[in-house]
Amino acid sequence: MSALAPALAIPSFVAGSFAGTWITTYRKKYSHRLVFLVSATLLCIPILASRESLRMVNIAVLSIATGLLNPALSRIGSESVSITFVTGTLSRLGKHLALTARGVPLPDAEGPWDSHFRRACLDASVWTGFLIGAVLSGMVMTLAQQFVLPIPIAGMAGLGIFSRAADPTVD
Repeated sequence: MSALAPALAIPSFVAGSFAGTWITTYRKKYSHRLVFLVSATLLCIPILASRESLRMVNIAVLSIATGLLNPALSRIGSESVSITFVTGTLSRLGKHLALTARGVPLPDAEGPWDSHFRRACLDASVWTGFLIGAVLSGMVMTLAQQFVLPIPIAGMAGLGIFSRAADPTVD
């Protein structure tokens, strides 16, 4: 029985990633907003279905919502970003810092302002967001468990309503 939760979570995450990619590659100007709003809606389900008998449904829904978010933010400029791959971000940070120290030019620079150091700073800011999120979620779980899902629901809804288009050249 203990293997059932991960056995359900993994394909559910993949299904969410599939759906998020499907939506964001639809090439509409605000398609990423739809991903955030769908994710916020899915996060409401475990609040409404809080009974223990629905535990597996909640695991599937939370995994789908998490998978949906991955393609919503996949790039910052030319730098690839994965919001669920913390060690990859740290690895890129170290790589960019080493290449900065060696004075290696950035081969795909977007302009004279773009550099390995700038990209290292982008990776550091993404990783700092991971760290802050982990600390805050730990605090909320300890001090105010009733807000564990409402906070990200509000965040996703806000991004869905107010975020700018990821690619302004798209209709």
